[in-house]
Amino acid sequence: MKKIFIIIICLIFFMILPASGCKDDACEHSFSNWNTEIEPDCIHDGKQARTCTKCGYKEIKTIAALGHNFDDDGICTVCGESEKK
Repeated sequence: MKKIFIIIICLIFFMILPASGCKDDACEHSFSNWNTEIEPDCIHDGKQARTCTKCGYKEIKTIAALGHNFDDDGICTVCGESEKK
């Protein structure tokens, strides 16, 4: 009788355990806020990511490069690059 009781408890535990989190497509994701992992600069894209707090799925998006901001002298005010004429 004691063995049957333990088996039933184990079965219930293993049936409930997968329901506590989510897996891939079955998850109704609950994401954290976007976190900037790499800042964009004049010529390089940046990267932001957020993670599902239920299953750990990570979503990543690209932040477009900012592009140069050349002043009247042809020098980028952000990185100092010279404008090629």
